[in-house]
Amino acid sequence: MALAARISVVYLLIGGLWILFSDQLLQLIAGDRADLIRTMQTLKGWGFVFATSAILYLILRREFDQRAKIGAAARDREIKFRVLFAANPIPMWVYDRQTLTFLDVNEAACIHYGYSHDEFLSMRITDIRSEQEVSRLLEFLGQTNTGYRFAGEWQHITKEGDTIDVSTSSHTLAFAEHEAVLVAIQDITERKRIETERRENEEIRLMLTKETELRAIRNRFISMVSHEFRRPLTTITTSIELLEHYRSKMSEDAEQKHFARIHEQLDETKELLDDFLSLMRTEAAGQEFKPAPTNLSALCEKLIDDARISTEGSHQMRYEAGCTDVRLQADEKLLRHAIGNLLSNAVKYSPEGGEVRLHLWREVDNSIKISVSDQGMGIPDADQPQIFAPFYRASNVHEIGGSGLGLSITKQAIELHSGRLEIAKSDPTGTEFVITLPITEQTFLTGC
Repeated sequence: MALAARISVVYLLIGGLWILFSDQLLQLIAGDRADLIRTMQTLKGWGFVFATSAILYLILRREFDQRAKIGAAARDREIKFRVLFAANPIPMWVYDRQTLTFLDVNEAACIHYGYSHDEFLSMRITDIRSEQEVSRLLEFLGQTNTGYRFAGEWQHITKEGDTIDVSTSSHTLAFAEHEAVLVAIQDITERKRIETERRENEEIRLMLTKETELRAIRNRFISMVSHEFRRPLTTITTSIELLEHYRSKMSEDAEQKHFARIHEQLDETKELLDDFLSLMRTEAAGQEFKPAPTNLSALCEKLIDDARISTEGSHQMRYEAGCTDVRLQADEKLLRHAIGNLLSNAVKYSPEGGEVRLHLWREVDNSIKISVSDQGMGIPDADQPQIFAPFYRASNVHEIGGSGLGLSITKQAIELHSGRLEIAKSDPTGTEFVITLPITEQTFLTGC
């Protein structure tokens, strides 16, 4: 209750009681003596004045003591604030939340920004920001959040026109009868510069690493040309020379045998070139990735049918599906190449025949699995860690043709789908590769 109201209430209570009961009390004491009544009424009046004065004094003294304590505490807080604010080595300022004008700044802010104290007080906080930052600032200030908060990273402009990166924290408070905001500033320009240099250096390092890898790939390719390409070219040359010089003496079956050999070796050479060019495009510019709705179940069925036709009964091709229908966002061309390459390898490295199995199912870890297994020669343990490296071929393939690029390209195609390609099992009884693809919101599965 306000002081004036409390005094009025006390005065009203005392006055009312005095009016109601004082005359009756005098009548009882003085009886019929008029002179005594007059004397006692005079004393009563003075008594009322002294009593109310004493009560008012006690009330006012208590109120003024409390106000003095509150004022002293406020002055003490203000002194502490001034000391912490003015002497703080961190640039700080206080601005009016409505007008955005600076209300006070500390010495550290003046030194850091180059403005004098008076210059700051004639400015608004928008004056130290670029035009591009002002709209973001006004949107930020329009938020209703009060109290302490991290105010984010900004770009400020010094008096000299230099742009600095800062991180700010703010706190709302009452300041000199203003609804104000206290802001503390941390200059992060140097940190950002170091981060930028680190990123640039990392990019340069990656570029140099990539260039080194490309150079190594080219060197391996040149080495492979002298080895892998020499064999089919030698066979082609020999067959052509035999046909040129002895065709008149050859039977028709012998002629067809040489022509078939030439076509076979040309196909192998084309495969080598296609694998190399595919790898070079991937390494140099990134594999082209065009995801679209894809029926994975239908794709697997078609690939196993194509493999069954191409093997002409030399292998038993089997397809198992743990789901009746799997549809997902994928690059069908890349998946066809990847799964088809695994099936082709399964046939190629199973020279004795046997079963090649393609299995599609949903795993409990909420992923799609595709496995290709064979009953072939397997991959030696020593070769497995490097089997996905470009141009690497297992030590037991001997005369079986190949560039050593297929698995590398297949792995990259699967990783573009955020998936994995792994060796699940490989020993002299056969090999199993497993593709893992993530299930997303666009994935549709039935019958799993």
